[in-house]
Amino acid sequence: MYSVSECFSEVLDELVARTMNIGGEVPDNNNNRRKESANVDLECQEEQAGNCHISTDKDCLAKSTDEDVMNPCSPCLGDDPPVRVDAVVYCLKCEENLCLSCKKQHRRFKSTSNHSLIDRNKNQSDCSYQIPSTEHCLEHTGSTMDFYCENDGVFCCKLCVDISHSHCTGIKFIPDEAKDVCDSPEVRSTGDTIAALLTKLKGIVKRKKTLVSRARSQEDDAQSRVLALTNIASGLITKLAEEAKEEIHRTGVNLSGQLRNEIETCEAATHVLNALINKLEIVVQSHNEQQIYIMLKETAKQVAKYTDFVSKTDNNTVECNITFVTDQRFESMLQSITSMGSVNVLESGTSPQTSPLSSPHPSPCSSKTSLVRKKAIPIGGQSVRIAEDRTTCHVSGCKFLPDGRIAIADYNNKCLKLFESNFRLANYVRLASRPTDLVLILLDRIIEVATSLADEHMIQYVKVGRTAFIGKRVQTCVAYSGLSYSSAKLMYASCICEDGSGQIHVINLEGNVLRTIKSDCTATPLLVRPSSIYVDDDRNVLYVTDLAQNCVVCLDANPCLTGNKQPLFKYSDRNLELRTGMITADNDDNLYVCSGNQSVHQISLSCQKIYEILTSTDGISLPQCLAFSAKDSLLLLSEYKENGVKLFKMN
Repeated sequence: MYSVSECFSEVLDELVARTMNIGGEVPDNNNNRRKESANVDLECQEEQAGNCHISTDKDCLAKSTDEDVMNPCSPCLGDDPPVRVDAVVYCLKCEENLCLSCKKQHRRFKSTSNHSLIDRNKNQSDCSYQIPSTEHCLEHTGSTMDFYCENDGVFCCKLCVDISHSHCTGIKFIPDEAKDVCDSPEVRSTGDTIAALLTKLKGIVKRKKTLVSRARSQEDDAQSRVLALTNIASGLITKLAEEAKEEIHRTGVNLSGQLRNEIETCEAATHVLNALINKLEIVVQSHNEQQIYIMLKETAKQVAKYTDFVSKTDNNTVECNITFVTDQRFESMLQSITSMGSVNVLESGTSPQTSPLSSPHPSPCSSKTSLVRKKAIPIGGQSVRIAEDRTTCHVSGCKFLPDGRIAIADYNNKCLKLFESNFRLANYVRLASRPTDLVLILLDRIIEVATSLADEHMIQYVKVGRTAFIGKRVQTCVAYSGLSYSSAKLMYASCICEDGSGQIHVINLEGNVLRTIKSDCTATPLLVRPSSIYVDDDRNVLYVTDLAQNCVVCLDANPCLTGNKQPLFKYSDRNLELRTGMITADNDDNLYVCSGNQSVHQISLSCQKIYEILTSTDGISLPQCLAFSAKDSLLLLSEYKENGVKLFKMN
């Protein structure tokens, strides 16, 4: 039983500690006695009030089932099983509610005996009940922190004020500053601010939980896709998997053997150097100066040799990662499959080295390529207007040929122009109507370009040798605005159909529609006004610019096979304004998109913005078309209704 004498003893101890403050003012004894007497009465009342619920274990267990306890004791809730007991005080230091029993324990230990305890049963609006400050200074033992320095934003005791804050002008005496604080607007506004933050956090948690649920659903979809692929190719997978494992094993054995050889060479060098240093020590101990001189010269020669060896070995030592990259032909499952994938040995700071079976890049979902900002260095402009042109040029499509020549589709003048790498005109052909986009087709060493004719439901082929000449024309069901060629001898074409829906048609070289990409699994349209298309054969995905949604959408190139009909990625930006939305890619996993507000955006395969590599400060106005030369790392840019194009060196 916690007696009145024990309560009074605690109060006396606290009074003695407060009166022994070094350099502090001696408090009013009569006033303190009145306050401490009130505290003694308060604690005795709490003890009497608490006897009804903590006197026996049975009472505690009965209380533990009481769901009406509004302020349960924090330590008691940590018991096994948890016990719900009404708290009588709140510890400001520990930030915990304490029942009468836990309060006694709190006062008993030296480390917690000086903590500030707030009575939970007092009327919070009754500011006449004042609790003396018991926040003790960490630097001056026994001194309470009764002051606040506005200059440094810290609480301090009187000694701190005299010693460390003597030059500060914003020293506030807490008892004076805290007067009438209970009714101040600051208390209410602070509570309102915290409540608003709690509401926002609740909303954030709710949204995060929704995202978790969505992620689980997406995970299930991805698992279903893997299962579908496995069922389709189950007979072929086993054979190809064994070949892939053998390739991985061979690569691992070769790499390990190479590293072991290098280790053996280093160990041999270590042995020679150890012998050399031992010999040098023996000669030095002989104090034979001539012999020491000779030995130093011989040693210097050996040290120079091995210093060069160590430097070269250290520079050639790079971290290698053996990875397996899925072959894009395995993804399609419609063409002849010769391998399931490839084995790459990736060295830090180097480009991937691939075997003949390899797909040069991983999928965009698993790509870990760092986002590197490219620099576009202007190297000049070139005119594409020829003497036979009847009006201002409007370049609607452009492509670099393997030999460095450039094919240009001129929308206004209804022709296709072929330029040498120095932009000297090689040849041109007249077309029946205005060409839109341009694709390059390489079949059995034969080079062709194809363009969709805007005024007809036609695709016009142009054969390119030393000169260009008209090839076949194929009929299509609609007029296409964007074209992109796949190595599977297919073309992906964007269009707006009669019902107003934006679609991607997968057509063969005869113009027949093999399949259509238009909606997700909920029949929601994926595209509204698709324009330019870039097909990534290595990852079996395509990137489409949607002028209506003002974004770039990454889609599975064969959703019927894989079952993935949702967009993989989307890119939108407040500085992106798609008018033509031409898109191209370099050989470093970067995409480039024309923006109508005088800029070109560089984005990653996962549709993350890297940088606006070209803006109006680079002298561009309304970018229309883009083409990239992998051979020379050149970016060609045409502008709306301009007679010239601009070239940039990409670094």
